[in-house]
Amino acid sequence: MVEVNATIEARLVKVVQTTIQDKCDDGSLKRGMADDIEKSVISQVDDQVNSSMVKIVRRKVKEEMTKRDLAADIVGRVQVKMESRLDEMVGSNIKEKYAADDIVGCVQLKVESRLDEIIGVKIKEKYAADDILLRKILDDTKLVKNQVLRSSSSKKKRTVSCVESRATKPQKKPYRADGNPTCGGKPEAGGSLAEEVAEVTKASRKASLVRLTAHTNLRM
Repeated sequence: MVEVNATIEARLVKVVQTTIQDKCDDGSLKRGMADDIEKSVISQVDDQVNSSMVKIVRRKVKEEMTKRDLAADIVGRVQVKMESRLDEMVGSNIKEKYAADDIVGCVQLKVESRLDEIIGVKIKEKYAADDILLRKILDDTKLVKNQVLRSSSSKKKRTVSCVESRATKPQKKPYRADGNPTCGGKPEAGGSLAEEVAEVTKASRKASLVRLTAHTNLRM
């Protein structure tokens, strides 16, 4: 009986020890599993955190790059618009300048043409007036010559008629009491014809000088 009890006790003690050992083994196993689980969880959390951070960083970088691209695009468009506007302004100024130069050129041409016309008219008027004056001088000269010729021919006729009358009629005094010749006209003298020609020429020159002075004053 004592042996049975001892055997039972020994068996119980062994079972208890085995159970305790198993429990210890289970606890250590559980602790190891818990550590592994913790490490796994921590690793997963780290991976998720790192992945999230990477995603956030990538998104931020992408946003910044997008903003920079948009800013560069905006700056480029603004520069293009400014250059286009400057080109338009320069083109407009160039067109205005050439238009102004064309207007000035046209005005100068018109003024020069008008001056040429005025000068041509003045020259024509001058030459026409000179021609008129020359014609008047020539006409006056011809008139004086004709008057001198007529006067000379009339004097010759009077002299011939007086000589004929003297040859056919008795001799009388060549002059009356008043000093006039008996055949009519003025007293015969050697220089009467020359004096008359000189007076006519002097009058013609005086008239020509008066006309020339009047024409000069008119042109001035």
